[in-house]
Amino acid sequence: MRSFLTNHDVLATLRRRIMLVASLLSGAMLLGLTAVTVVDVVGRYVLNSPLSGASEMTELLLIGVIFLGIPAITIDQDHLLIDLVTDHFRGAFKDWHHLLVQAIVMGFFAVTGWQVLEHAARLETYGEATVYLGVPYAPIARIAGGLLIFSAFVVLWQIAGRLLRIR
Repeated sequence: MRSFLTNHDVLATLRRRIMLVASLLSGAMLLGLTAVTVVDVVGRYVLNSPLSGASEMTELLLIGVIFLGIPAITIDQDHLLIDLVTDHFRGAFKDWHHLLVQAIVMGFFAVTGWQVLEHAARLETYGEATVYLGVPYAPIARIAGGLLIFSAFVVLWQIAGRLLRIR
């Protein structure tokens, strides 16, 4: 009987579905970002009437693209990697080094996600919102923090799978 952690068919299907949702949402946000920018620039320089709230829309769309990208990059293990020294590691040392790096990344995501969720609670208490559009910041911060926590769990899953393979 295969463990769920090592059942590649289930994991591949789950990965594909998560990546599809993240890709569609990110793509829609990038198209929205492009549309906002084009409308704002054309309005500003051709019609002398910029798009109201364009900077806030750009800010919110960028937050969405960035924080949706973090779990997608984590799932595919496509983080930026600089391995000038570590590229020469071999065998078990390389495996344990990779586990240590994953543990650090997991800790970073978990602590950062927790802090963003704490910040979201403060934002809600103060009723913080964007100036022009009035979009509340708290739900956006909650989603961003949740995506960071999700990324931490993805890395934990990867660590568990790696530990099972190393044994």
